[in-house]
Amino acid sequence: MIQAELYARPDDTYLNIRLVALYRSSHRLRDAVLHCQEAEKKIPVESSLEWCSCVIKTYEKDGGSFCSD
Repeated sequence: MIQAELYARPDDTYLNIRLVALYRSSHRLRDAVLHCQEAEKKIPVESSLEWCSCVIKTYEKDGGSFCSD
């Protein structure tokens, strides 16, 4: 459902945060990192403190294994 809403509103920070948090809580870290990378093309990290925190937390959990691009 979140992904369907994001299709309609891809720049909605709150929805992006919810999806990334869902991925992380479901142990789908790779999906969380990939979503952050895709969403950053539409949403600048500095646009929202909450989004910035979400991205940083995701990348910290990742430890660099998916962020090598």
